[in-house]
Amino acid sequence: MIDRLWVSTFRNIEKGLWEFKDVKRIGIIGKNGNGKSNFLESIYTLVNSKSFRGCPLSDLLPFEVSKFSLGMDTLNTRIYTEFSKEKGRVVEVSGQYSDMTALKRNIQISYFSSDIVRLLSESPDARRRELDRFCKQYFPEAAAVYSRYDAVLKQKNKSLKHQNSEMARIFHDQLSDIAGILVTIRQKGLAVITAKMSAYSDFFVGIKHLSKVGYTYISSTHESDFHTDDVVYSHRMKRLYDRYITAELAAGFSLYGPHRDDFILLLAGNSLSRFYSRGVNKISNILFRLSTYDLMKDRLGLPILLFDDVFAEVDDDNKTGVLAILEKFPQLFFTSLVYDDSFMKNDVNWYQIHDGVMDKI
Repeated sequence: MIDRLWVSTFRNIEKGLWEFKDVKRIGIIGKNGNGKSNFLESIYTLVNSKSFRGCPLSDLLPFEVSKFSLGMDTLNTRIYTEFSKEKGRVVEVSGQYSDMTALKRNIQISYFSSDIVRLLSESPDARRRELDRFCKQYFPEAAAVYSRYDAVLKQKNKSLKHQNSEMARIFHDQLSDIAGILVTIRQKGLAVITAKMSAYSDFFVGIKHLSKVGYTYISSTHESDFHTDDVVYSHRMKRLYDRYITAELAAGFSLYGPHRDDFILLLAGNSLSRFYSRGVNKISNILFRLSTYDLMKDRLGLPILLFDDVFAEVDDDNKTGVLAILEKFPQLFFTSLVYDDSFMKNDVNWYQIHDGVMDKI
């Protein structure tokens, strides 16, 4: 848990010191543009050394300010980081953990944006990243398989770019063998995640069929691969080389394989994104990510969560269901446009933020 946090000249937050020792839920309310997301960003940046917005650290400096500083007390350890355009980033760690590498093995920060509803419904790249992040951590053999696949894919793409079809075939055959193993890992990952999601159904009695979460794996080999074994998938990839080599040479990169595959979540056999409401999709996407953390808790521990306006468009019953699951997580910071007294029974410490100044209510 975060016991204490201090921020100086970070975006629109000029200066602040807050005590959160033994506080599990912190709610931050304020109108748009007053600094709610900036406050969450300061926590994320301090631990992860980068912004969740994907921008350079220099963009986090207010106008005409030369440096920002962030500090935190957590796990009997103090972290302090300072960034300036002249010196770059400087980090100091003292206490139980001697450096950030050791500390980050024991504390995770996970950011949930207000558009979490898009996580599994819009971009195949985003879906693959979310699933692969889990698989690499959950299955002992997975990290090496992913690493090998990426290395061989790079070599195949290089051969295609240089119009070397014979070398591309050699790398393609290697890639096909690894691809079958990787797809099997993904499907095992989807199976355990959807089973965990189904186990949460008792918290969401208003969402029909949540106890029947499933998935369909969509292969770029243009054939149904739901629960296909690794040998069949590998053979399919190898057969496709002669069919698509002209197109791949023209494109200069590989057009099929796990790096182009996709999956969809199902509720009672129907596509989640096509047949269910935006609210149900939002809850399901939250549960997908929380399930991955729950499954990994014995290895990595549970992360501190940053919920940035995530509860918008979520009704009170489903909000209560999410909060019940979050009871097991060490700490939750969440933002909201308005104060919501339905949270009061859940022991939330409320803060109001205005023009970057945040005070306890």
